[in-house]
Amino acid sequence: MPKQAKAYFAKIWTRVRAKFEREDSSVYGMRLVEPNYDGTPHWHFAVFMEEKYRYRAREIYRSYALAVDGNEPGAKKRRFDTKAVD
Repeated sequence: MPKQAKAYFAKIWTRVRAKFEREDSSVYGMRLVEPNYDGTPHWHFAVFMEEKYRYRAREIYRSYALAVDGNEPGAKKRRFDTKAVD
């Protein structure tokens, strides 16, 4: 399961980056992979952008985070969370 999750997250990250490029959004940053207790990874991102991209970037990340099984119980609450830092 950890390898499958890693591959899934990598594919999602590739799609998010491609979407930013298609929209000519200047977004950059880093990701951190952290294992859950069972070894399955979850990801943290620190991304930087001009303020004008902030809301659109959240929409893009959220849409990809919830694209697969986004209606399952708890998905909207637990799969995607943001915190703005200035």
